[in-house]
Amino acid sequence: MNKLQKNLSLNDTVNDQLQHQITMLEKELEQLKSKTEQFEMLVRRNLYFEIDQIAKLSELYKQHKKEKKNKRREQKKRGKNYKEPNQLLRPNTRFKPVPKSEPESQIELKRIYKEAVVQVHPDKISQFNEVDQIQNASELTARLNSIYKSGDLDELVYFYHHVILTNSSDDYLQFSKVDDKLKIDSLQKKKERLQAELEKIKQSYSFHIIDNYRNPTDFIDELRLQFIDKIKQLEKRTRKIK
Repeated sequence: MNKLQKNLSLNDTVNDQLQHQITMLEKELEQLKSKTEQFEMLVRRNLYFEIDQIAKLSELYKQHKKEKKNKRREQKKRGKNYKEPNQLLRPNTRFKPVPKSEPESQIELKRIYKEAVVQVHPDKISQFNEVDQIQNASELTARLNSIYKSGDLDELVYFYHHVILTNSSDDYLQFSKVDDKLKIDSLQKKKERLQAELEKIKQSYSFHIIDNYRNPTDFIDELRLQFIDKIKQLEKRTRKIK
């Protein structure tokens, strides 16, 4: 086995490990999402009346505060020294909005797409005969365009390295060890995003309750008492409004 083949083998091993880790993270993330969503649905179903009452009373109190603010403003208008503002702020004509630059991921998406398009040319496809080459190139091009339009950088990188380059000429494989680093970096970033999302769920209030209460319905009973106290407070604040 030469040095190039060893590097390719090592990269494949790293890719496989990252893919496995990503699969496990996705599975755990899906399980936690499902568990927290089911718990939140249980809370809403059992405390529907209390939640509805708090929402209505809160909106009523908010509207009342807004009306009081408008009333104070009207009282100020009737004062001797009050003047109605009659000038608009002049826009700063010297300010020129800075054009938004393309996100780094979008730039990378375009770069990889352009490289991949070159590789699906029939001359680059090392399949059985010319007819098969053209057909294979057409299929690869159609799939490549579909992935590019979806904007999925991870899928594009994977397709480029594990499908297109696999079908490319042997000479071009000399450069694949450089491009494999991009694939590994992309998978690593995806893994980190999944880990961050997983950590966010684990830090959520719902997960904290699920993790600390043996029976979630015990928490619902406690929460109901808190909601009842909240409703009483809001009723006192809005009693005169009604």
